[in-house]
Amino acid sequence: MEKITQEDARLKAGEILRAMTPAERFDFVCGSGMGIRAVPRLEVPPVHFADASGGLRRGDPLTRQMEKTTAFPSPILLAATWDPMAAHEHARMIGEECRAAGIHFLLGPGMNMHRNTLCGRNFEYFGEDPFLVSSMVEGFVRGLQGTGTHATLKHFIGNETDHKRCSSNTLMDEAALREIYLPPFLAGIAAGARAVMTAYNQFDGEWCGESARLNRDLLRGEFGFEGIIMTDWSSVFNGEKVIASGVDLEMPDGMSLRVMRESLEGSPKIDQMVLRILETCIRAGCYEDTPRKPATESMFRDHSRGAREINEKAIVLLKNNSILPLNPAKIDGTIIVTGNAATRIPLAGGGSARVEGFDNKSYLQALEEAWGVKKVVHSTEPDDDTLQNAGCVLVFSGFDPDKCPEGEGFDHPFALPDDPLIRRCAAMNPRTVIGVVTGCGVAMEWHEDAAAVLWLGLGGQTAATACVNILNGTVNPSGKLPFTIERRFEDSPAWKYDEAPPDRSHPHHIGHAMPKGMWPQFFSNEEHTEFYTYDVHYHEGILVGYRWYDKKEIPVRYPFGHGLSYARVRYSRLSLEVENESILVRCMLHNEGPRGGDEVVQVYVGTTPATAGRPPRELKAFLRQPLRKGERKQIECRIPINSLKVWNTSHRRWELPRGNYTFWVGASSRDLRLSASLNL
Repeated sequence: MEKITQEDARLKAGEILRAMTPAERFDFVCGSGMGIRAVPRLEVPPVHFADASGGLRRGDPLTRQMEKTTAFPSPILLAATWDPMAAHEHARMIGEECRAAGIHFLLGPGMNMHRNTLCGRNFEYFGEDPFLVSSMVEGFVRGLQGTGTHATLKHFIGNETDHKRCSSNTLMDEAALREIYLPPFLAGIAAGARAVMTAYNQFDGEWCGESARLNRDLLRGEFGFEGIIMTDWSSVFNGEKVIASGVDLEMPDGMSLRVMRESLEGSPKIDQMVLRILETCIRAGCYEDTPRKPATESMFRDHSRGAREINEKAIVLLKNNSILPLNPAKIDGTIIVTGNAATRIPLAGGGSARVEGFDNKSYLQALEEAWGVKKVVHSTEPDDDTLQNAGCVLVFSGFDPDKCPEGEGFDHPFALPDDPLIRRCAAMNPRTVIGVVTGCGVAMEWHEDAAAVLWLGLGGQTAATACVNILNGTVNPSGKLPFTIERRFEDSPAWKYDEAPPDRSHPHHIGHAMPKGMWPQFFSNEEHTEFYTYDVHYHEGILVGYRWYDKKEIPVRYPFGHGLSYARVRYSRLSLEVENESILVRCMLHNEGPRGGDEVVQVYVGTTPATAGRPPRELKAFLRQPLRKGERKQIECRIPINSLKVWNTSHRRWELPRGNYTFWVGASSRDLRLSASLNL
């Protein structure tokens, strides 16, 4: 709900602007570290920002006043629920903690696409499909902003690698931009997001925070975004281009603007930036003297329970040779627990998204509490005899935070550092269960020998408890992969992206001292006076993720949307009906398995035969449906016909291809149970 009308906010912003001195106006558009500056003389209070999407990070003086904050599942794990209402609840809980800390803007959600498996920040995002990502982002923004905390959509745009992220230059065609990379931002704007953050990378030869094409023409002009556009921290270098680009706020302290202060101070463009910031903050209620809702133990208990429930919905059972669920009482011998993530706390990624949490439990601790210290035995390097004689082996493995971290500022390998240990465990004991503790897909050459494989993501403080509940069958697994896990990284369209040489023929001479901490994000000379970019060609166009693998008919390890269950659901009686510019897709579900659980029904649509250059099918609807044991249920999904339009690059417009459309319904992008056709 708006705190004040747009017109009243504009009038009030104009009054404040006229009362500000040119120096105050200039300083106002230069960030204050983690927020927007106050104007004490005019009783304009500061506006506070905080990281990140997986919880409230205690990373600055204001948030550190909080005794603790909840470490929620990371966004990619949240996306594995395929449940926009879970995203709403996840963000609502984070928003409540932000309000308790006095935070006005959360610097999230992140919504860059899972194009590149190796990207270090994949765990901060929502997967590879624009429809799934958009649905989750919409739920997140509405849940967050319902608490009075405001969302910052990031990183705009084309930021799908963190390898020398300030030096990468994203090159993509317009159809890919329109159909794949922009929809999540448009969904966030439609949900009411107040801010957008630009990306570190260049886009078509310009740093995103300096691009008038992206910010002024596209974001503000075409999409009508009226909120705050801020830069990522120390990501722009030409102050004149910044103020001409449509950006309002240079974070963290106006580094590039201050170099040109003498020529920029007092300019109409600075005034326009000030007006947009003031109007947004007034409309959002940031300047109201609203008492903070204090954090309570009851709130933290509720949030911890909510985090666990999301984890339980999200964990993906990739493989199960009938070993799961486990009954420790029926296991002859000890349960060996090993792997570099078995004792790790916290179960979080690195960088600005890292949230420490409270009451953390490692996988080992949760298993010992559930099954007893006599039954559960930990070994960092179990010998062959120990493995062979164990009743069961549980390996929890991820990227080592000290040696091979998963987080902001760098990408990681495709293979886990524990791969030799995993192969040995699976070869020595046929009852080996692997828990993959990452925010992405990894190489799984040991896959055939493992009895079961779970993708656990980075689940925060309740990850281990939720995992035990899945392992012992207290909870039925129902998560679905929000990305494809390829067999080899060579199969990915992103292969060799990090081998692109920097372009030293056109060095960038940055006219001020680059912060030393930023040097690793660039290709530069030894004196750090010249900086070089390298091109990342999105040559696959719209064929991102499963679209690429399906079009090229490439086998994958696990397909997009995949996830097993202890339930067993049969699909039948598919029907299509055109109604009010939409297509109603109906089918019957029957849970024939031994227990209840949730089924995520996925609807894919494509023209038949597929139009040249387009994927065979694309996700256009999904529904998470609870089913009791033996229950039959008819489900219905509504697909607006407009959502089937594609971007015509020649005519620069959206068009609906005429012809025969096939609708597939199933449990993953490659487990399609039913199909029917319709002529449009």
